[in-house]
Amino acid sequence: MRLSAAPTATAVVGLVGLLTGALTGCAASADDLAARGERSPSVVDVVVEPDAADDVAGPLATASHHVRAVMRADATAEEVMALFDAYDDQVDTGDVVSVSVTLEGATGASLASGEGVEVSLREVEDLVRAQADPVVTSYLLQDYPDLPLVQVGLAPVSFAEVVSVADRYLLLDDLESVTVSSGDLVLRREAVDGSAQRVAAREAAVLAAAERFDLLGADVSGRGPTLDVDVADGQEAAARRFLARTATDDVGRVVVR
Repeated sequence: MRLSAAPTATAVVGLVGLLTGALTGCAASADDLAARGERSPSVVDVVVEPDAADDVAGPLATASHHVRAVMRADATAEEVMALFDAYDDQVDTGDVVSVSVTLEGATGASLASGEGVEVSLREVEDLVRAQADPVVTSYLLQDYPDLPLVQVGLAPVSFAEVVSVADRYLLLDDLESVTVSSGDLVLRREAVDGSAQRVAAREAAVLAAAERFDLLGADVSGRGPTLDVDVADGQEAAARRFLARTATDDVGRVVVR
């Protein structure tokens, strides 16, 4: 009895092609994904890019993509939600890794989600609210499982207003980093062990100083041993004495410029 010949290189390649086709034949193409988003109301443009991780995943891996959509500046919360909903099935199957929406205009408010996280209506409503707020100059909310965050830039406002805006995001679940800034006034709240108490103490110290001095800048976070405060010329010495007398131990070292 003759033994069958070893499979040829052509046969092996053909088998790999059949297997690859079987595994990826149902996957949505970039063009299909773009067309799906372009059917949503108020959409200006949709860009679909391959996930960089696919480059090292091997030929049998299912292709996955990032979807980045631009919508009109006056898009409604319902229209933005419809764009995210359009990709629910593709997110579930892994065809889409992330979806982001950026609204046209100077603010360019942006909301992104990915890796199985679905945006909430509350997040979409906050995106639209930020876009329409004349005080908001920039806005980014990223709802990813590894580091969900929001970053908000404001026109010149008081530190009390910076704190007020940061407080809004107590209502959004699971945010691990909230940054609100207005010029040189910066407030960062992060989900770092032990930082919440320090941030609260530093916020209180800066709010108290702002009531008595012309506050030009402050970098408030729970990280590092130092709170940096900038006041108007000629007020530095008085501000140092005030903060030395009133700031709690949780504030740490205060540097007044």
